[in-house]
Amino acid sequence: MKKIYFKNYRFSEDLDFTLKKEASTDPRDIHKYLLEVSKIGYELFGFTIDQKSINISPFPDKNGLFIQIKIPFQSPLLASGSLPKIKLDLSKNEELVDKEKFSPLMHDYSDKKDVSVQIRNYSMNEIFSEKCRALVERTRPRDL
Repeated sequence: MKKIYFKNYRFSEDLDFTLKKEASTDPRDIHKYLLEVSKIGYELFGFTIDQKSINISPFPDKNGLFIQIKIPFQSPLLASGSLPKIKLDLSKNEELVDKEKFSPLMHDYSDKKDVSVQIRNYSMNEIFSEKCRALVERTRPRDL
């Protein structure tokens, strides 16, 4: 939300992705893709993930259609201590009603000139309807 729609919004606790039908949910494939991406992150930004501590957890009650991933990382500016984690939630059973869109990444930091990409994302109508659904389905909504 912060990087696409609302400049002063809070950073999200996790990153949510809806997978396409042909995407693999096999943890071995996902681990392989994460290692490929980590090489790029290291080359471009000095961003290192703890490859041995990646946690890929398919939810058994969701028939392998929902996967949570926790990725411990080390960045050049991070002090020593326990590593923070990036949390990804992958879902393959969500039906998108509104068409996906591409938006420029909002990046208001000193290296802005180096970052100009279009990000595939949910429309605002899709996000709003997902937030409403979550409010109805959860016993304790987080994003109220």
